Amino acid sequence: MDQNPTPVAPAETPAAAPAAPAAKGANKNLIIGIVAAIVVVVAIVVVLIVVLGGNKSGSTTPEGGSGSSSDTSLSKCGDAFKCLEKIDENATVESINELTGIEGKTTSWSDTVYEWEFPNGESLELSTSYFNIKVDYDTDLHKDSSVNFDGYEAVKDQVRSGITKDALAEALGSKGLLYEKSSTGSGYLWVDADGGYLRASVSSKGNVTFVSGWF
Repeated sequence: MDQNPTPVAPAETPAAAPAAPAAKGANKNLIIGIVAAIVVVVAIVVVLIVVLGGNKSGSTTPEGGSGSSSDTSLSKCGDAFKCLEKIDENATVESINELTGIEGKTTSWSDTVYEWEFPNGESLELSTSYFNIKVDYDTDLHKDSSVNFDGYEAVKDQVRSGITKDALAEALGSKGLLYEKSSTGSGYLWVDADGGYLRASVSSKGNVTFVSGWF
């Protein structure tokens, strides 16, 4: 009898071979998981872009709205029209800086005229040599479906006789936007849903002295 028989491989050895397919399956699952995570991240980014984009466009007044935005993301006091309502003839460059949170700068054409530029492209302009402050506006940002210029036809003849600003506003269907203040009076703006506009100069007594526009 052979005292040194040839060793026989253990019966368990062949069973070790299928281990490779298991690792391959694990890698496949890992790849699927990574792809799924990427898809989720991309979806979240798309949603954020849509939401933030919607908020940005919503910062201006939607058609049919009041005609002026109070969104304080434009400044501490809202848009240029809202800020103008809070400024009187005692205002200084420093006080307007504080009100708006925007630093006023002299314009390129005069060192006595200061300008405050708002994020939506509009601005306030103040003359310091005499009190006059006005909004440099974009009518497309203030379209208002409540404005009806058909009503102007009924009152236009009264403009010569000094119709009041309130009577004009009632005829147009909206109170309008205060866009200018001075020591002698003020200016108001109406914009309809199609972008047509009317401006009215109003005396310190509240009477309309002049109108202009396109509609």
